[in-house]
Amino acid sequence: MKLFLLSDIHSSFNLHALKDKIKKEKADATVVAGDITHFGTVEEFKEILRAIDTGKPLIYVPGNCDPTEALDIDYMINIHGKKFDYLSYTFVGFGGSNPTPFSTRIEFEPQIAKKELEKLIVGEKNLILVSHSPPFGTKADISMGRHVGNPAIRSIVERFEPILVVCGHIHESRAIDRVGRTFIVNPGPASKGFYAISEIDNDVNIKLRSFIE
Repeated sequence: MKLFLLSDIHSSFNLHALKDKIKKEKADATVVAGDITHFGTVEEFKEILRAIDTGKPLIYVPGNCDPTEALDIDYMINIHGKKFDYLSYTFVGFGGSNPTPFSTRIEFEPQIAKKELEKLIVGEKNLILVSHSPPFGTKADISMGRHVGNPAIRSIVERFEPILVVCGHIHESRAIDRVGRTFIVNPGPASKGFYAISEIDNDVNIKLRSFIE
């Protein structure tokens, strides 16, 4: 399975170029780890998703800068607090972020994310976790020299060992990392032209890429 991985569009990238790139990569699905808008409306949220839809599954969670209505909309494949089975894999998701100093739109205390994800994941195999917040204590969650990720996501990773975690939120921590058997990828902000490709078969291969390459 080949995945086109995005996060942090923030309403500000050339969506025609982005859709063209998704088509050229010929991925089986596109995964967006939140912050599709920059404090935009739910109509703008849908418009952006529609603009990058190539007809393949478009799987996403909202980010902390997205409208709160996006948590519950049934549009494309919203996996916030849900799961989606595809090509022998189970995608589970949790959007928003752990609390920030800025009191943004969608924030959850870590114990809420932990409780909701545990209910979704018990008994599942071949997991791919999509979380706007990165797991705490990885290369994907460093801001100004400090780890600022979500301890609940780290706990879920250590307990359930998903194959892959796709995250975003921390723009300056574009990275690939590993916790035990789980690969972690923060593709970097799509608003700056960044994305990643992951190919999953017997192993997981991830490449960080840029539209300006």
